Amino acid sequence: MCSGCRTLRNTVLKLSETFRLKQFLCLLLSIGLVVIYSASLLAQTSESQKSDKVVHISVGFSVPPYVLTNKNRGAELDIVREAMALEGYTIIPFYVSNKRRNAEFLDGVTDGAITVSSLEELDGFYSKTYITYQNVAISLAENDLGINRLADLKGMRVVAFQTASKVLGDDFAQLIPTFKFYQEVPKQREQITRLYAGDVDLVIGDKNILAWFQKCPFSRGTRHNATDCHSSGVFTRAQICGV
Repeated sequence: MCSGCRTLRNTVLKLSETFRLKQFLCLLLSIGLVVIYSASLLAQTSESQKSDKVVHISVGFSVPPYVLTNKNRGAELDIVREAMALEGYTIIPFYVSNKRRNAEFLDGVTDGAITVSSLEELDGFYSKTYITYQNVAISLAENDLGINRLADLKGMRVVAFQTASKVLGDDFAQLIPTFKFYQEVPKQREQITRLYAGDVDLVIGDKNILAWFQKCPFSRGTRHNATDCHSSGVFTRAQICGV
């Protein structure tokens, strides 16, 4: 074979090899794109499945140490979060007042609500009791109020937490008209400030919540720090659940 023919043959072979290499690289690139695209779809599907497991919960914003809004946790909130996590659910809390908590759940704004008593009779499926609140009446020690039973509250100025008229039962609700003054407030820290200011005779709420606010900086340093806690024979324990 002449040298010119050999040169032409080698050139053709090199061109052929180059073409096959380009085809192979294109194939690899196509496969790579398919893998990346499939992985992206898988990630989106996984994220979609994950979002299906998200539950929006209405939570009272004024119930420390059970719920600490600034830390997005608390004794009660942690119990609910961990219990839901065992079933693969992630909760997103919406911090609102007690009345709005119930209203948003009933209006379908959220999927559920916590810190709920069965006495509130919300239209939903109640969980089992997972925490117990001990409601008490607190007065200034200097007033020396003798309160040993519910009827002893008659004629007094009282500030309670929102929904107290339902949570504390029928006996308490029937007693409200006999009070000299009665109000339910969304922010329970307001109860302590009004008690120290002498605006009311009694504040009613869970003893741990009221004790928490008594220890807050805004409530210390006044001349009314000494208080009496009236619990025995006054209120029963509140069984708290979710819905």
